[in-house]
Amino acid sequence: MRLESVLAATGGRLLGEPCVTRFDEPTLSLKKVERGTLYLAKDPETIPEALKRGAYGILAEKIPAILDDEIAWIEVDSLADALPRLLRLWLMEHPRRFYRVDPTLLSYLSILSYDHGVVTLEGSFERMSETVLSSHPDQRLFCANTLFLDRMGVSYETPDPHPKEATILGSTLFETTAVLEGRFYERLPVPPCTFDPFARALALLDEIGAHYTLNHLRPVPAFDPLFLTQEGGEAPFGATQRVAVLADPLPECGCVEAFGRAAWLPNRIFLPTPIKLDCAIKTAIETYETPSGLAERVRSFLHDKGFALVVGMRRPEFLEALQRFGTVSKAPITKGLF
Repeated sequence: MRLESVLAATGGRLLGEPCVTRFDEPTLSLKKVERGTLYLAKDPETIPEALKRGAYGILAEKIPAILDDEIAWIEVDSLADALPRLLRLWLMEHPRRFYRVDPTLLSYLSILSYDHGVVTLEGSFERMSETVLSSHPDQRLFCANTLFLDRMGVSYETPDPHPKEATILGSTLFETTAVLEGRFYERLPVPPCTFDPFARALALLDEIGAHYTLNHLRPVPAFDPLFLTQEGGEAPFGATQRVAVLADPLPECGCVEAFGRAAWLPNRIFLPTPIKLDCAIKTAIETYETPSGLAERVRSFLHDKGFALVVGMRRPEFLEALQRFGTVSKAPITKGLF
């Protein structure tokens, strides 16, 4: 990658007059820095070590000091914004195969597949960017973030596999018993409302000839039940009647409506203020703006028994919010199914 191309792609500002004119590879990982690398520094404190490893360039939001006049120092306004544009430049020389799928199907691909050829892009722009940079030409890259794909300027396929043939024999709010292509599965940890993307993920993996297993199957972030103690700690699956169903991103209406039909216990929905819910439900909705505001509302919920659908939160973030803002009296325990 030529220096002037990197500057043009990222809109970066070159500090000083370096001797280098090109880089071998960009990376966000300090461990992967070697002679000739362009190091994308999230943490300025890691820069000296990157120089010791042989970096030819440093790209960061703030350059604390020029420690070596010979290498390139590039300052950008936002590393998160610069990354996809830099990837667009990198992909011109290192093309990859991208696929756009919906978020729940992507989660099941990540859980089910153990195939080297299947790579799922999830998380922040930084995390997805590093995954792309670490990928190999023979791999298929699956992503649910259209904005990320569009900012890279890549072309991508949108597979729409027909779900695997299945007969559902029974279900609860969080589990499904079914026959899949003639094989019986009892109490799969697949909520009925996510069974369709689960079956489509299986079909897609079959279509591309990828290896997968159901041995490590678990709920996906779109509808993830978390059983809680009265103090707000994590309890084993089914051990309490206080259940926070975590949903990120906003689940399909089928999941929201299934949640609303769980009438054997009181239920409510905690919804971030920017999000609008257009599903046909009668469930009470409480809004929150910050993790601390959510923790305050959950505190009152914990005094009673019932279900709470928490939109916009995943399990680690939710438990951290409960601990950080004083809802949890002791460290959560992790037992049982999860």
